[in-house]
Amino acid sequence: MWPDVQPVAVGTLADLDAGVTSLDLIGQDEFTLRISEQATATGYEWIVPAEDAFNCITLTNSNSGDFTTGYTQFVFTALDDFGDSLTCNENISLVRSDNSANPGEVVEFAIDIVKKICDIITCPTGEVQDAYFCGCITEPAVEGTLIDLGDLTAERVARFAAPGEFFTIREPSYNSDGRTYEFETPTETELAVALEVLGCIQEVSRDDTGYWRQYVFEGITGNCAYTWDRSSLFTTNTASFEFRVFPTEEPPRLGTFFDMDTTPYVDGVPLTRDLSAMKDAWILIRANEGATD
Repeated sequence: MWPDVQPVAVGTLADLDAGVTSLDLIGQDEFTLRISEQATATGYEWIVPAEDAFNCITLTNSNSGDFTTGYTQFVFTALDDFGDSLTCNENISLVRSDNSANPGEVVEFAIDIVKKICDIITCPTGEVQDAYFCGCITEPAVEGTLIDLGDLTAERVARFAAPGEFFTIREPSYNSDGRTYEFETPTETELAVALEVLGCIQEVSRDDTGYWRQYVFEGITGNCAYTWDRSSLFTTNTASFEFRVFPTEEPPRLGTFFDMDTTPYVDGVPLTRDLSAMKDAWILIRANEGATD
């Protein structure tokens, strides 16, 4: 005799007889895998999978609801520790029973699990939380001048006064959960190939805490500029960042020389300077990009 109550599912319900063949889960999620004895006139349509057939999930109850007839329900819990990976993906081969119209047919049941978002914790001084594995790690070091792109008013130009100087570019996660960034970034190898064309700068290191990632660049060739263009992974937005390495030598001076950046000031107001020169003589007026940050 069949049960007179509808089975209660724990977590997400995966009803094989209703055609469910895949699940997307978050680490530690629970779900119920259900098969019904009433699916055919002669009983269950599916052969019960072995309890050890799964790698990404753990069986916690092999008869949820304590049914003797009518249904078999398995409750599983998704794992949340995949070693060095943030995901676990597997396909379970389910076989139709002799009660089915297609006995022996194999149907793949896909399970995709993403590691659970970390609970925010307080780390000791000098450490920051890692959004990928939730623990505390040593805070990545800043080399040279830090430009934090989380500050919308921050300069989008790194000006190296001379080769051998460093800039650190830091970029926040696209959301507070971490692990997601808006703009695409080439691999270290791809970026190295792109930078080698001009030879202006080189990437020294890159780090990613999940809540922010950063890149350290060194200027290597004077009188050189490189623009780093990136596209958004979510919108049509683009973002550009310019690297400028100043010349290593001062330009030659010709004729009467006037340096705009050394003009004397009184109470913040520049004084007028009169220039005079002979006919056909040179007058050189210079402005220095390095005069301000």
